[in-house]
Amino acid sequence: MIELAGLPASGKTTFFKALRKELTRRKFKVHELGQIFGTPYLRQTAPRFVRNEESRELLFRHLDFKRDHPELADLVDRKLDQPDTASMHFLFWLMASRYQAHGARADAGGVLMVDEGFVQRGTAMCLRDETPDDYERYMAHVPVPNAVLAIRVRPEVAYTRAVERRGAQSLATVHAKHGHLKDYVRRDRMFRRAHELLAQRGAAIIDVPCALHDPKVVTKVADAVMRLAEAPPEERVVA
Repeated sequence: MIELAGLPASGKTTFFKALRKELTRRKFKVHELGQIFGTPYLRQTAPRFVRNEESRELLFRHLDFKRDHPELADLVDRKLDQPDTASMHFLFWLMASRYQAHGARADAGGVLMVDEGFVQRGTAMCLRDETPDDYERYMAHVPVPNAVLAIRVRPEVAYTRAVERRGAQSLATVHAKHGHLKDYVRRDRMFRRAHELLAQRGAAIIDVPCALHDPKVVTKVADAVMRLAEAPPEERVVA
């Protein structure tokens, strides 16, 4: 699993699409988390009582993830099982269920790419109530990706992009959705801490400079992803 992590308006989706296009051009198999359900292979790996029913499989994978990651599940439910965080709670479990479904694909090959993954959603969750201890616990129990693509954009640059992207009355919209500039700074600090913790657990951290549209950057990261995916587990280290 390869996760992208970056500030809002840092260019994650733009880079995700460019990297996927480059890897596909090289005939390298790329799976996307949002396209996991409904494949013939998954219907074969699911129990008979959930086959051919996407809503049933979603619930089955949800419960399966909770059994595999009880500490993480308890933390997420405790923090997000509230009326004002219902959408965040739902999106976390949708993402986690898709991740669990992909795990059933023993013969999938290639690489699973995740735009809004565990790092992104856990950071947003713990940013709300400023609970560093919960963030450390979350990162200690979250599934470890093979690599995190860390989009390196300064908080003030990402904040300005977010405001410009929204147009009229943009400040109120950006502040409601992503917070003020100080929240971008805090989020950036949390991302860097997450990268440290995941690196300690074996994840490779691949820095992606802010020049996202530079073909050389896309090529360099694609090379790193392919080396990582093709290396034996004990050699999966990316400089």
